[in-house]
Amino acid sequence: MTVATHVAAAPIVTLTTDFGTQDPFVGLMKVQVHARCPAAHVVDLTHELPAFRPAAAAFWLERCRHWCPPGTVHVAVVDPGVGTSRRLLVGEVAGQRFLAPDNGLLGEVLAAGDARVHGIDLARLERFGLGAPSATFHGRDVLAPLAAELAAGRATPADLGAAVTDWLPSPLPAAVRAADGVHGEVLLVDRYGNAFTTLPGTLAGGPGCLEVRGRRVPLVRTYGDVPPGTAVALVNAFGVLEVAVAHGSAASALGLSPGVPVRFEPA
Repeated sequence: MTVATHVAAAPIVTLTTDFGTQDPFVGLMKVQVHARCPAAHVVDLTHELPAFRPAAAAFWLERCRHWCPPGTVHVAVVDPGVGTSRRLLVGEVAGQRFLAPDNGLLGEVLAAGDARVHGIDLARLERFGLGAPSATFHGRDVLAPLAAELAAGRATPADLGAAVTDWLPSPLPAAVRAADGVHGEVLLVDRYGNAFTTLPGTLAGGPGCLEVRGRRVPLVRTYGDVPPGTAVALVNAFGVLEVAVAHGSAASALGLSPGVPVRFEPA
């Protein structure tokens, strides 16, 4: 997958959270960005992540960054440890910057190589006109305003805190090779009921099938290769094996949800 190389005419700040849109949480973060960087384009990647699960956020942030231009600033908040001693980080990878709690959320992005990471020092907030943050909303009080400062060019990651090298790794479960195939699990289910697995799409380079809940599901190239209602496996647009039902919901038809085991079985 190729990282976007064009540079946006105006700063882009993306937001990725488990906040949903029922409450004003996302809106308040956007206000903080626009108040400090009016020229910024604020992009909602998603606010419907599973609550309290940094793994799903880690997956999406790593997959989405490849389609964002250099200079993009990402804010990601899935933070069950908010207000505790857990750190906040700002990382730089491939010309993009990422602000998030140090709970594994940035693990996938920072594993990409050539990452530079700084811990956000809350004692430095005053120099950016920020008061003491609340104990429960660092997205509004710390991450969004600092993202705006970075996007506006008034601050660098080094201005936010000291360099660190010991961030928490990704919480995404790794695929495991065994004598009977490669084992993984369902990571997330999208709005269509398609189940994204932790199995890499490279496994589909040879013949085989995906086994889930005792059922062997054939590999196909795309949803339109089979009649409606047929369960299939395919490599999706984000590079992982997915279980789907053509014109239907694999989650409903096969009883799939995060954590359900899957296995790639070579022919």
